[in-house]
Amino acid sequence: MDIHIKEFYQQPSDDFPSGNFHQVIALNEARDIPWDVISRQVPKLKKGGDELAHLTAQDRIEFTRFLVGNSTVLSSSSGVCG
Repeated sequence: MDIHIKEFYQQPSDDFPSGNFHQVIALNEARDIPWDVISRQVPKLKKGGDELAHLTAQDRIEFTRFLVGNSTVLSSSSGVCG
């Protein structure tokens, strides 16, 4: 994870008393937390987001390239073509 992101998503601590967030969980670093626990804490998070977080960085890059490369095909097949 990028160091700037870790600086922004700080929890309050002795070193950083004005932390920005009550609790921060980096899903890609918390592979041992089961989906039912995550979904109770963050109900708006879709399971696909959790599954993507557990892919390797290379697999996430390839998946994103696939989506970007096929966005026109996906949009037209779903009837959302503009």
